[in-house]
Amino acid sequence: MADTNKTREYLDDLPFNSVKELKEFRDAVERKAFEKILKAGFLKKISQKEEFEFWQQEFENGIVCRYGKQEILRVNRLSEGGTGIFINTSLAQLPEEIIAILFKSGALIKATTSCFLEIYYRANGFLSEQNEDTETINDLIGQ
Repeated sequence: MADTNKTREYLDDLPFNSVKELKEFRDAVERKAFEKILKAGFLKKISQKEEFEFWQQEFENGIVCRYGKQEILRVNRLSEGGTGIFINTSLAQLPEEIIAILFKSGALIKATTSCFLEIYYRANGFLSEQNEDTETINDLIGQ
């Protein structure tokens, strides 16, 4: 029976020629992830200072979709943490075709939520600036 090199077998399934290359790549990924977390932590800390209260208030106000002057959907950061999606239940009075367009396909809710979260995560350092790379909210949440 031929001896097999476990390291070579492991590397054969990866785009690296040596353990050293793999380690260098892992180190670079770890540094990038660590930098992102530090940046996000700093942005959170500084945005909680009184003079930057407007920063958090923007996200607590959130994104609002309206039908005419009537608010139909709001996505925002909750003051107690997390993200809220609020649908105006008085919309049952609207014609069925409008309700179908707004909600039944789920497109409005998905688009509004995705937009809000991308802005929120980008502004808080979890996603790179748009001109830095093509990272999006879908990359962050794995879609």
